Amino acid sequence: LLLGFVLPGTPAHALDLLQAYRLAMSGGDPTYLAARATAEAAREAVPQARAGMLPQITANASRSRNNTDQTTQVPGAASITRQFDYAAKATSLNLRQPLVRLANVAGYQSAQAQVEAAEATLDQEAQSLVLRVAGAYFDLMVGREKLDSVIVQKEAYAAQLAAAERAFAAGFGTRTDIDDADRK
Repeated sequence: LLLGFVLPGTPAHALDLLQAYRLAMSGGDPTYLAARATAEAAREAVPQARAGMLPQITANASRSRNNTDQTTQVPGAASITRQFDYAAKATSLNLRQPLVRLANVAGYQSAQAQVEAAEATLDQEAQSLVLRVAGAYFDLMVGREKLDSVIVQKEAYAAQLAAAERAFAAGFGTRTDIDDADRK
């Protein structure tokens, strides 16, 4: 059945066991594809966990322009107006390196364990795929041999019936011989 779903348009006789296995590995078996995708996702956890132990660098920059008008009223005199116009700039660069952050170390070790578990599951699924493909392939071969055997038996029974009918027509056989050959 697995081969029937993997290659619905390809005749079974045109496919050998190795070709069937390669097709199933490359995208014909959803169980194996799911295990492979899970392993790829787990592999991404290690760089993410490692990032928590690396230094963090942040950079900030800002620039502003201030423009202020100030008017002062002097009693008995004219008012005095002054203008202030200046630019302000600020930059900073920060580097942080945690000396000991056990949660990040534990997260990194956990990510490595998850990758190992996913790789083991992927290996198990690859072996299971071999068994499923081989089982389906050999079941197909046995089915083909049984079909060929049935076809040969049918032809033999048809020949036996024809011989019994010829013998009866020639007067050498009986109607019972024809009925026996017809029941097979």
